[in-house]
Amino acid sequence: MDNLLATARKDPSLLLRHPIYVHLDKPTSHGWKFWSAATTQDGITLRWARYGQKAQEHVLTTGRCRCASPFEELRYRVLDKLRKGYQPDMSKSKLPSV
Repeated sequence: MDNLLATARKDPSLLLRHPIYVHLDKPTSHGWKFWSAATTQDGITLRWARYGQKAQEHVLTTGRCRCASPFEELRYRVLDKLRKGYQPDMSKSKLPSV
């Protein structure tokens, strides 16, 4: 993720050519839940829910992202979720190779 962030800082158009999608899952006593984030040219879209329920969605425009960077916002939020016990599902995630 840090390599991707460094590359994005050097080449901001990377976001337009290669959108990022991260999907995380977490087991709970009431079943599994998921959290996902996708970068867009306008910012970042966040989705979360328990499996089998309707997902909630929140959109952050670039101006509301950390350092006005969807990559920085994505990195911060993914690391926060990993600290809280979420597990990456790489079969659903899409990260550009750098």
